Amino acid sequence: MGSLTQHVSNTTLLYTKTPKANHRRPVPVGIGHVGDWILSSRADMSDMDVDMVVAAVRNRQCLQVHCDGGYVGTVGSAAFVVHAVEPRTGNITRAGYRGRFMLFAESSFHAELTAIDTASYSICIRVDL
Repeated sequence: MGSLTQHVSNTTLLYTKTPKANHRRPVPVGIGHVGDWILSSRADMSDMDVDMVVAAVRNRQCLQVHCDGGYVGTVGSAAFVVHAVEPRTGNITRAGYRGRFMLFAESSFHAELTAIDTASYSICIRVDL
């Protein structure tokens, strides 16, 4: 395995059709791997281009935020990956990822909620929503 940055950068996208809109949307294959790397390293990790996220919102692009939480014993990980999507062309750009190591985690659900909370705070506070 290479570095986390290399691994996340090389993650491929699958496309699925959403039932209502009948259009394709990207789903990152490796979001769970970010959480696994955080658990194995027992450390927070981040490679987020906040300026790209802010520019995407200001340019009326869509953000896709994929969250994942992991839990083993009493420790956990909470991670998210952000993509900017240009709605007119469908072009997708990865803005980065961020993950937190949780020294005390109560369950997988607790880790998932922490991932959502971390993503919401990290994006909203930076974009000034």
